[in-house]
Amino acid sequence: MVNLFKWCFSKVLSPAKRLMVLFACSYHTPGFSASSSIPDTSLLTNQKTFLLLALSLLLIFLLIRYRRNRYGLSSLPGKQYVYLEISKSKQQIGLYRRHQTNTDTVLNISDVISSKILLNDKLISLITQEQADTFTAEQEKKLQADFARIQSKKMHDGELRKVHLVLTDKHRQRYAICLYLRAGNKRLTHTRYQDVVEDILDWCRLLSSQINRYHCQQTQAPVTEKMSPQQQEDISARQQKEKRQQEQQTQEKTSNAEFLAALEKLAKLKQEGLLTESEFTRAKEKLLEHV
Repeated sequence: MVNLFKWCFSKVLSPAKRLMVLFACSYHTPGFSASSSIPDTSLLTNQKTFLLLALSLLLIFLLIRYRRNRYGLSSLPGKQYVYLEISKSKQQIGLYRRHQTNTDTVLNISDVISSKILLNDKLISLITQEQADTFTAEQEKKLQADFARIQSKKMHDGELRKVHLVLTDKHRQRYAICLYLRAGNKRLTHTRYQDVVEDILDWCRLLSSQINRYHCQQTQAPVTEKMSPQQQEDISARQQKEKRQQEQQTQEKTSNAEFLAALEKLAKLKQEGLLTESEFTRAKEKLLEHV
């Protein structure tokens, strides 16, 4: 326990706070005073239980504080943002810090030269002005698969799930936004994971369409060539001919089916003795006339 206390004591408290704790312990502990550096062994022995209890309480307090600082939002660097909002004009974005209701930074989308998506500190998407960094349909599917794969994994106590967006503008200024942070079963950011994924996909589409000139070339639908009036008439006539052929084939199939059904009915009546041979022959000839 002493070693564990020393570790927490050195990791969590600053040097000034350590000095304050030592001074408080020495001041309130019998046999240990500021004027005397030689402890009274008998008095220290009598206070052993009290000291162990005090150290246990202090250790619990330090562990709780260390865990909160490590897995809470307070562990984020002060320069990070926690929310991004796109303007209605689709020309600007507003960045918000923790506990802020007003925009802290406004950035023109046209000034952004790089956008990185980090999932658990791993780069999964990069959008720049280069052709290789265009946000295509294939890259969107891959990005969705990466998010789904991480979401399917079960979170254990102490594990972190982080989604970061890192922007760089034309002045080489970096903006880090922590869009999602989860520690174990506790979500530490406001927005749900699936909503964050949708927001990121919308952002990637918007940014790629505005800063990457290859985006339109890869996503634009093929243009249909303009046809002459004669070509349009030929196509219309061919379509009508195909339609008539299909209708004729359908009628023939229906007629054949009706003939076979009527013929089977006559054969059944003959087998039952309700029709003679001559009556059966005449009825069959009538059916053949209508085919």
